[in-house]
Amino acid sequence: MKVQRVLALVALFLAAGPAHAGLADRVGATFGLMEAEFIKTFQPIEGIIVAVDGKRLYLDLTGKDVRVGQEFTVFRKGEVFRHPLTGRPLGRYEDVLGYAQVRRVEPKFAEATFIPIEGKPEPRPEDGARI
Repeated sequence: MKVQRVLALVALFLAAGPAHAGLADRVGATFGLMEAEFIKTFQPIEGIIVAVDGKRLYLDLTGKDVRVGQEFTVFRKGEVFRHPLTGRPLGRYEDVLGYAQVRRVEPKFAEATFIPIEGKPEPRPEDGARI
């Protein structure tokens, strides 16, 4: 009697196993699709400040890149930093100056309002802006 119960339980677990695996595969596929859509929606965007007029910044970004209301981090590139053994350049230091909120998008540029960080310098043309 006990042997029959054990065999019945083993059979039940074996029968249920592939169903759970199938569900896990479907869930994994769903998350894969969600990941691809998320990455497509939130692509990194980077531009250059081309002009400054008081608190208004003009960015070399267009309507295909940005939307009104988006907020960018405004930064200034600094010195190059290098690998300590090879001396190869690895990147640049950056100083975050503040933020820029897009107010208007034109065919060749975007206008944004600068939101400063206290104690940081004002932005100037050639500084960067990125999401």
